[in-house]
Amino acid sequence: MKLSDFLTHAGRLVGYYPLIAKAVGGAKAGILLCQLFYNFQSIEQKETHKDLEELEGETGLTTAELRGARQTLKENGVLTERLAKLEHRIYFSLNFARIDELLEAYLARCEINNCPPQAHVKLTTGQIANSHLVLSLKEDLKKKEEKNTHPSDKIIKVKDKNYPWPSPEALIALYNSEAADELPAVSVISPGRIKKAKEYLSKFPTLEFWKEVFEETKLSPFLRGLKNGGQGHEHFKASFDWLLTKGKDGTENCVKTLEGRYREEK
Repeated sequence: MKLSDFLTHAGRLVGYYPLIAKAVGGAKAGILLCQLFYNFQSIEQKETHKDLEELEGETGLTTAELRGARQTLKENGVLTERLAKLEHRIYFSLNFARIDELLEAYLARCEINNCPPQAHVKLTTGQIANSHLVLSLKEDLKKKEEKNTHPSDKIIKVKDKNYPWPSPEALIALYNSEAADELPAVSVISPGRIKKAKEYLSKFPTLEFWKEVFEETKLSPFLRGLKNGGQGHEHFKASFDWLLTKGKDGTENCVKTLEGRYREEK
C-alpha cells in the first residue's frame, strides 16, 4: 500500500500540544487533555461528556492507558469527573487555571535548565482557548467530521468473533475479556442468562457503564475471591450471574460495584 493511500484511509488525525503534555504529566495525559479541550467551545464552558469508548477511538489510547491518563490529570488537579448515574454518562471538567499554573511552572523550569528556545513560548491556556486560529481549525475539523461521519453500531470484538452492542452475547464477551482474571468465565450462554442480560441491558444500555463495572472488579480483593467475606461468603467471587442480581438492600450488584462499595478500605 502506498503511503498516500494509507494516510487517506487511516482516519482523523489527532494532534496535541507537546508543551502542554510535558507540563501536565506526559504525552498520554496531554493527548487526553487536548482531546477533551477540543470539545469545549470556550474556557467558560463548565463541563462536557464523552463516552470512554469514543475517547479510546479518538485518542488511540488503550483502556488501561486512558485510565492512567485520567488518573494523572486528576492527580495534577487538571481534571474532575462527575458520574451521572441515571444518564450513564461521565461528565468531564477542566481546571484551566490549574493548567496555566502547571504550564508556567514548566516554562520556569525550562528557563532554569536552559531548555531549547522553542520551549520559552509564553502562552497561557486562556490564550490558546481564545486563539482565532485554533477556534477556526476546530470549526473546520468539526465540519469535516460531520461530513465524513456515518452512524455505525458498536461492536465488541473478542478474538475472531464480533458481537453487536447491546446484546447478551456482547455483554458476556465483555465480561469474559474485561472483568478480573480471578472471576469465573461464562462458558455456557443459557436461556436464563440471555433473559437476565436483556433485562439488565434494558436498564443500563451503555457500553461505558459495563466497562466501568468490570474494571471495578479488579480493584476489590473481596470481589476477586482473595479476601474472606465472612460467614456464608468464604468462597465468594463476583460472577457474571451475581453482577446481574440485586442485593438484600434491593440495589443491583453491578451498580454497587460501579460505585466502589466493595473496594478495600485503606
